Amino acid sequence: MDEGYAFGDRVMPLHLALPIEVNAGSYVYNEQDSQSEAKTQARAILSFPRGSRQESLDFGIEDPTFQMMPVDVTDISNALSFYAPDLDIEINTRRDDIDGSEQINIRVSLPYSDDVGEKVVGEVHS
Repeated sequence: MDEGYAFGDRVMPLHLALPIEVNAGSYVYNEQDSQSEAKTQARAILSFPRGSRQESLDFGIEDPTFQMMPVDVTDISNALSFYAPDLDIEINTRRDDIDGSEQINIRVSLPYSDDVGEKVVGEVHS
């Protein structure tokens, strides 16, 4: 269960970080509405192939493992927009013509935050 911490007269919720991590005997948490939580939301959505979660079969993205290049970033964008509508999302791709790899950079940020968006995904190889 998520915990929280007092901030004035309010309790600010904390959410488990992804990947789940233990530090000094306690789980590592992200503060709600923080850049780290935004990155965790996106990472969770992108980590699950669609149909792999019994409680929500539409959650996630199509498994890009055997997709032809270029990777369909529309599916990625649609999934992020649907499951994390509070995030600003920027997706850029770059193909290396020498080795055939494609780099997909996804930056997510909170529209009401002064923080710079954080990179979520790295390279995809064919």
